[in-house]
Amino acid sequence: DFDLDEDAIWKEIQRRQAAEQAAAAAAGSASAALTTAQQQFSAPPATGAAAPAAAAKAGLPGAATGSVDVSAVQAAAAARLPAEPGEGAAGSCRVAFRLPDGRRVQRRFNTTDTVAALQDYCISVSVEAASLSTFQLAEARPGAAPLAEPAETLQQTGVANAMLVIKTNS
Repeated sequence: DFDLDEDAIWKEIQRRQAAEQAAAAAAGSASAALTTAQQQFSAPPATGAAAPAAAAKAGLPGAATGSVDVSAVQAAAAARLPAEPGEGAAGSCRVAFRLPDGRRVQRRFNTTDTVAALQDYCISVSVEAASLSTFQLAEARPGAAPLAEPAETLQQTGVANAMLVIKTNS
C-alpha cells in the first residue's frame, strides 16, 4: 500500500508545465509563435474550442490548407488563460480533465472563470485537443450534457471541483 500525495503530484505537474513553457519560450520560433498568437487571439473563441477554425479566422500560417501550427494554437490558448488562483484561495476550485490521449490533468480555476477558459486549458496542455476542429467538455459521468455555452461560469454550470472529459463533435 502507498498513499498518493495529491499536493506533491499537483506541484510536480505545475513544475513540468512551467518547464515546458520556459523551453518553448526559449526557442525562437515558439517565442515568435507566442507573440503572434497573443496578438491574433485576444479573445476566446465564440463557439466551442475550434482550434483550426480559430487559427484560420486569425490568419495563422497553414490554416487555409488545414496544416495548422498546433504549437501556435496551444500558445494562443495558454495566453488566454486566466491566472491560476493560489491553493485555498477564496472562490477557487480544482477541475480535472481526461484528455484524448488518456492522461488526467488538473488545474485550479476561480468559480467565476468561464467554460471557454476550461477549453483553452485543454488546448494548451493537449496536442490532440489543439488538433481537433471542435470539441466540447462534459462531466465524466454517463448521460452528462456537454457544456455548450462558452460564456457560462464554472459556478453556473456546476462543474467546480468536477472531472471533465473531451467530447468530439463528430
